[in-house]
Amino acid sequence: MPLARLTDRAVLAVTGDTAADFLHGLVTNDVIKLILGSSTYAALLTPQGKIVTDFLVHATSDGFHLDVAAAHAPDLLKRLKLYRLRAPITLEDISTTRAVFAAWDPSPPHPEEGASAPVSKDPRFAALGRRWIGAPGSETPDADLADYHVHRLTLGIPDSADTEGQFALDANLEELHGLDFKKGCYVGQEVTARMKHKAAPRRRLARILLDGPAPAPGSRLTDSAGTEVGEFKTGLGTEALASIRLDRIVASNILISGDISARIAPAAYDLPPLTAALQPAPKATNE
Repeated sequence: MPLARLTDRAVLAVTGDTAADFLHGLVTNDVIKLILGSSTYAALLTPQGKIVTDFLVHATSDGFHLDVAAAHAPDLLKRLKLYRLRAPITLEDISTTRAVFAAWDPSPPHPEEGASAPVSKDPRFAALGRRWIGAPGSETPDADLADYHVHRLTLGIPDSADTEGQFALDANLEELHGLDFKKGCYVGQEVTARMKHKAAPRRRLARILLDGPAPAPGSRLTDSAGTEVGEFKTGLGTEALASIRLDRIVASNILISGDISARIAPAAYDLPPLTAALQPAPKATNE
């Protein structure tokens, strides 16, 4: 089982008697239900419902550790401190003494086989493998950061660089268990609930396969007629992710960015809006 230290991740500690209530009122998922050693996937949104950053929340004996993209950690810490007001909690970056590790099977199970995964599994999707926080020298990695990212891209799992600035539903947070629609209020909850119950989905993050070098993040993706259908996010080798307009893609699912072509490929987890958008329109009848 490959094991890698995720050097592009930071660890923030949220501790104190009211740490659970504090986080619960801010983030997209239920953290009160977590027990020692368990984790969940969540995000902090803007009041307009767009993702500031996503992260994994690990329950500890005195609060929580947030496994967050290192590039986003300073901003997340600053925002949490603004929300803290006079709450009796401590917020700090402990990345010098704590590191994020992941281990995975090179032949991941099908989605249905991970339905009752133990708490040591990544809470987003069982086939991602195990994810935990430990002392920097507590493990001896035999894989590197790129190996891990190829693994998650092959499964169609986004990272923080893919989800930043998107609406929570557009970034697949619901399919990856990062949203709880029963937990009550949090920042951006009203917009997210309205999109869930009143609006047809417009975008989704999709796994794509490239036939050439990955274009720059943010590159425009078009169909063969030149109609813009999405935006490239990140990729390694032939595996990549893109934000796709569901109302503009066609069943051929061929995308073009400059001289590079790509096609939409199935993710390991179910994305019903994307699947429906890729179905050919029914033929008209004279009946």
